[in-house]
Amino acid sequence: MRLLCVIIFILFCIVFPWRKETLAQKTYMPSNVQGTTFLEEVKNNYNDFLYKERRNIHPYASYELEFDDNIFRTNDDKESDIISTYEIGVKYDFKPHPIEGRTRILSDLTFDVSGKIVRYAKHGNLNEDYIDRSLLGNISMNSTYFDRVDVYFNLRRDQRVAADLYPTARTAPTRASRERLVDYWTNSYGASYRIGPEVFTLVPAYDHYSIHYDNEEDKNDNYVRDSFSLTNYMKISPKTTLFIGGTYALAKYPKREDEEVNYIVYTAGGTHDFEFTPKIDGTATVSYTILDRERGNDRHGVTGELGLDYKFHPRLNFSFNASRTISDVADTFEERAKEPEQNIYIREGDYDVTSQFAVRDNASLSATYQPAIDKRLSVDGGLFYTNSEYDDGREIKTYGTNLGIRYEIKKWLYFIATYFFRKEDESDSEGYDNNIINLKLDARF
Repeated sequence: MRLLCVIIFILFCIVFPWRKETLAQKTYMPSNVQGTTFLEEVKNNYNDFLYKERRNIHPYASYELEFDDNIFRTNDDKESDIISTYEIGVKYDFKPHPIEGRTRILSDLTFDVSGKIVRYAKHGNLNEDYIDRSLLGNISMNSTYFDRVDVYFNLRRDQRVAADLYPTARTAPTRASRERLVDYWTNSYGASYRIGPEVFTLVPAYDHYSIHYDNEEDKNDNYVRDSFSLTNYMKISPKTTLFIGGTYALAKYPKREDEEVNYIVYTAGGTHDFEFTPKIDGTATVSYTILDRERGNDRHGVTGELGLDYKFHPRLNFSFNASRTISDVADTFEERAKEPEQNIYIREGDYDVTSQFAVRDNASLSATYQPAIDKRLSVDGGLFYTNSEYDDGREIKTYGTNLGIRYEIKKWLYFIATYFFRKEDESDSEGYDNNIINLKLDARF
């Protein structure tokens, strides 16, 4: 498999060379030169097209070495391992320049395909081969038409350890249940359209999300959701925007009988940008949400969020974020812990989407520093804290820290080193702690 990746990478380099020629270095036969045939002119135009488009093709590759002292995220079966990850991919960016006197039809389009190989030094049964199992690793496209219509599409083939996907797997009685590999596809697409001026904008939108499991034991959790929304944004001042909207959604589990749910979400709130001092600015957001389900068990919630940025020095910046969500109902909609994108292991303050929460607090502080010794070096780090209090008396506290160093070896080659610590305390279980050290070499052309 490693040899196959190397061969593919070399062939790609041959077909799509990364050296960017200047227009002065390129010579084409002018179309008005006597003796130029029609076929030669077509060939010249085609070569010119390839040159222009080739600049938008960006191959990338990376090698990542990681030490994880708790791969199952549990306290009673704490297993460590060294994990190697190889990734190769290509990204295509199409960003045409606007032509004077013409309407810009397409603002930008991105096409990204990648594959990954993951190897565990001790736990070989956890090895993952995204390239072997599918030619498609990840395809995503985003485009903007007439500067008002946004369209997106994403299709991804993935494989994860059950302990990374499901909170219940972390506390499962057997290791087999924790380390079981889960194969699945995720697909999302949609569009939105901005109507009216900035001071009063209506945004109708459509969104689709689905997840399909390959494993027979998981197929009962296959899930599809389609939603239609309409949101009104009112800019009442240069720094204050109010919003009100509604979303109608239809969600179902195709493999289950009588598991189709219609619901409506109403949201209202506002955001305000402010500036304390020339060095400190921030944004405050407040929103109120009502979830009206067809089968009852409605949900009401209020969320307040504050974000601050402090430009302490041209080379040192701080960011602070805090939020609180209060919900009066002991049930979130449709077991969202079954949705991998809501529950995968995110290093900076991740959490499990668990039912029956009443109050949830979040706080994080991060900093970015660029030492004067070398402008190619940057350092960042932060602290995070989460506290969730549930209606049944349970309480989960999560806190930790992260530190990273990034160094630009070349304009296309980066070395990245990170350290991450996370600790989770639960009132009715032992919780767990986790240390991760990561070294990565990242090449992007």
